[in-house]
Amino acid sequence: MEPRRRSLAAVFVLCALWAGALAPTRAQQPAPQPSPVPFPSASPSPEIPGGAPQTNPFPSPSATEPALGRYGYVAAGYLGGSANGGQIPPTPGSTSTPTSFPSSQSSGFFFDLLGRLGPFYLAQIMYDNVNVRGGDNPLVSYAQGRVAFEPPSSHAAFGLGYVSIQRSTSNANMNALGVGLSLLPDLRGGLTPYASVYVYPHVQHNGVGATFTSADAGLLFAPRKRGGLFFSLGGSLRSGLPADTSPSSFTGLRAGIGTAF
Repeated sequence: MEPRRRSLAAVFVLCALWAGALAPTRAQQPAPQPSPVPFPSASPSPEIPGGAPQTNPFPSPSATEPALGRYGYVAAGYLGGSANGGQIPPTPGSTSTPTSFPSSQSSGFFFDLLGRLGPFYLAQIMYDNVNVRGGDNPLVSYAQGRVAFEPPSSHAAFGLGYVSIQRSTSNANMNALGVGLSLLPDLRGGLTPYASVYVYPHVQHNGVGATFTSADAGLLFAPRKRGGLFFSLGGSLRSGLPADTSPSSFTGLRAGIGTAF
């Protein structure tokens, strides 16, 4: 029995030594650590029957920039030129006969305001005040209000206009409706042209009718990165008043400064 007991003791010692050798080996194995860089988990996209991925049938709308580059502008400046034609009407209550109006130098100022009513609609107010140095030396004013439609992706606009023309030294107040077309400037920077022609077919004075035309054209320069500042230089024509008033036409040069918004 003694040899058998020794054999069992030896087996027990060997098993104890083997278990002790394995214990530190398992303890030294490092635990898995999370990755410092997160990896997004891919969420499965919805699929339609057949395996094809489902796409959005309603793409998000993209913002469209107005053709002007901005939403409007305000400008003012010098207006000077020559007034011609027509007759000098007698003052109210006078029995004198009308006389011909001579060609006369003129100077004054202009004011121009344009704003956007919607994505494709514009409103504009223009005012010219001219001091005529000839004849009976009148102050003549041309005031216009316009509402225009601008087709998409276009710098042209067409619309309706209303004009009011007044003369200081006689009872002359002429009003009419008209139609016209405009070439809008690009106010995002650089050199760009502008133009407009509006025709008012029923301007009347003392029962005498005529077709009045208002036209402007020129160049506008907007320095880049100047917050909308611009300079303009061009010409103006106001022509076609009834023959019994004056001046029947005015041509001039306009130079101004403005800002876009």
